[in-house]
Amino acid sequence: MESFNQRLFNFLRDEDCCLECCLRYLKGYGAEFIDVKSSLTKKGIVIPDVEYKEPLLEADAVSCPSCLDIFSELCVYDAVWKVYKSDDFFQYNCNKFVLSLILPVGLDIRQMIIWIKLINHFGELISKEERPDTPIKDALRSILVSQLSEKLEAEYDREGVFITLTYGYSFDDREAEALAKIKPQCFQQVKGKKKLKTEVNRTAVEKYFVPSRLSQEEWNRILSIPAKSGWLFHAWYTGDTREHLVRNVSIVGPTVFFAGRYQKLSRELSQTPWILNDERMVLHSVQETIMEQLQKTDFCSTNRTLYGKQGQVKFSASGREDVDVRCLGRGRPFVIEVSDCRVSKLYPNWAAQIESQIAKSGTVAVRDLQTVDRGQLVHIKEGEENKRKMYRALCLLEFPADVSVLHKLNIVTEFTVDQLTPIRVLHRRPLIKRPRVIYSVKTRLSTDHNRLLVIDIQTQAGTYVKELVHGEFGRTVPSLASIIGQKIDILALDVMDIDIDWPPPVKQEQKIEPKCEDEDMNN
Repeated sequence: MESFNQRLFNFLRDEDCCLECCLRYLKGYGAEFIDVKSSLTKKGIVIPDVEYKEPLLEADAVSCPSCLDIFSELCVYDAVWKVYKSDDFFQYNCNKFVLSLILPVGLDIRQMIIWIKLINHFGELISKEERPDTPIKDALRSILVSQLSEKLEAEYDREGVFITLTYGYSFDDREAEALAKIKPQCFQQVKGKKKLKTEVNRTAVEKYFVPSRLSQEEWNRILSIPAKSGWLFHAWYTGDTREHLVRNVSIVGPTVFFAGRYQKLSRELSQTPWILNDERMVLHSVQETIMEQLQKTDFCSTNRTLYGKQGQVKFSASGREDVDVRCLGRGRPFVIEVSDCRVSKLYPNWAAQIESQIAKSGTVAVRDLQTVDRGQLVHIKEGEENKRKMYRALCLLEFPADVSVLHKLNIVTEFTVDQLTPIRVLHRRPLIKRPRVIYSVKTRLSTDHNRLLVIDIQTQAGTYVKELVHGEFGRTVPSLASIIGQKIDILALDVMDIDIDWPPPVKQEQKIEPKCEDEDMNN
């Protein structure tokens, strides 16, 4: 007695289904589609010893009623060749790719028809709720990935170059329109050029066009939708490119994340471009200084830009300092997200070259430049309110310093201050009271003047240090001014360290030591 799988296979072959579609309905998956006959044999299927022939050249030749021969050697070859000959893939210094397929709704209609026929023939052995097949898209992707990997000499990886193949054929719109008339309430109406039209999308088809949710009349109407088969190979051999299955090939580079730590050595530099009412407030920024060198670097001597036509750049950092505040020490962690990027990895020699060129600006220095995975981006914002930051402030007292002042401003026990949103940032921050922890304050007298103090402050991230010093008319309580009982002004401020151990240090044979401006707060 024949097994159910054999009976199913025989029925599909009687319906002129190709071997690939037979394997789909036998729940074939993944690599099983690389060698279809072998996979069918392993499932106990006896394939008649008759040579399988490609469809005839005439327009009325018989195609697979399930996939319209999308699995045929010619169609697969066409897809692979279109990707290869476009040459777009080779513009990217990346040996990985990910594949996306956009298939016509007409294929969904044909899957429903086969499903209905299987129910009519096998009865309750076929579910009316769950699809009986492996989706065409999954099977086709398995086949194409294997061949593209070989042709492009690249491996399949979700972080690789994004290849999108859009399939279509001339009857698709007509068939979609016919399907929409069966259940018009399931689809959205969208504005066309002259009138509203029904938009048929795959999500609605998969949700509402399930045998269990269709009446017998609706079954019959679906069975009558498909256009005459044989369109595909007629198009191939007549050279009518309007009906080629692969209508569009889109190739977009991967999204790459460049991470590092920057030192801001100027007091006239914003972190990102500062433009107010179409007027530039400062001439340059940290972001622009870094990006200029990234874009100038000739990766692999390709003479191509860092990113393609669809590329965009997004700069993020772990906090920001004011324009007039330097960021020294280990620097501030940052990430630059580049979409449609032409490189997938930043090699040490490239990173060293970029860091060296940035250092020549005299205003910005970068260290530990590297590429990181998307999953590591959590570090850039991780524990932002709990991380510690170390500052050094050069302050001017109202009166000459004495032992009492120095004693009061050397605080080893942490304390909490309440800060109202500073007036200077009210235009971009809500007016609220923020409690912030001050972990320590260390003060010493400058050798330059008896009213000058060098104060090292370790604070919770998010503390407004300038206001912590002078109090801003009592809006920060307590402040250093209120602690010593006299006015105190901040002349210069530096960020000395940010307590985030990310990205990991990069070992280089030669380190570039940046030079800072003249203000010396070490005296």
